[in-house]
Amino acid sequence: MELLRFLFREALLSMDYPASADIFSRAKDAVGSPEVAAEELLLPVLEKFGEEWEAGQLSLAQVYVAGRICDDLTAPLAGPQEAAVDLPVAMAGLRDHHALGRRIVLAHLRIGGIAVRDYGSGVTPEEVVDRAAQDQIQVLLLSALMLASALDVRRVRQLCQERNFSPALVVGGAPFRLDPGLGRAVGADAVGYTASDARKHVRHFLKERGIGSWGVS
Repeated sequence: MELLRFLFREALLSMDYPASADIFSRAKDAVGSPEVAAEELLLPVLEKFGEEWEAGQLSLAQVYVAGRICDDLTAPLAGPQEAAVDLPVAMAGLRDHHALGRRIVLAHLRIGGIAVRDYGSGVTPEEVVDRAAQDQIQVLLLSALMLASALDVRRVRQLCQERNFSPALVVGGAPFRLDPGLGRAVGADAVGYTASDARKHVRHFLKERGIGSWGVS
């Protein structure tokens, strides 16, 4: 997979969509699952791009185009959710205008039978809390690619407290993997280091709150 990551990185930097698609197809064949291929190939490369952008090594345009290519390659993961159970769970990408990490997590949750309300990418803390409060969300998943976006979780927590609204906040993304203490510092209840972690945390908080088949119906 390391070689495929290198080749995929080069294809993205060259803005070579056919080559990127071919490498992603090879990764899917290797691991037997598009969700796993996305998590092990696309996500690490894109997150590395985010780190390099923050260090001034890549332009925002390069990160944006790479994200758009990855979003397009993983679009089929959004798929239908007929088998999933509608629960008070929602997910949003704070500030960052890319859907990759969010889409992978949504796919894993759907596979686990959990339908999630998708608030999209590039949303502000105010927008997230407005929608979550209106929908009476009990578990709110927040993804961030950049450190500045990760720090916005603190604002989400503050807004929830001001409204006496207390969803469990589950966060994920590169900044939280790089700094294990960041989630606690911004007021998150749990950190998901992988997409499967997110599913585990959602089930835990639903059970804790007695919701759905994981708690008391």
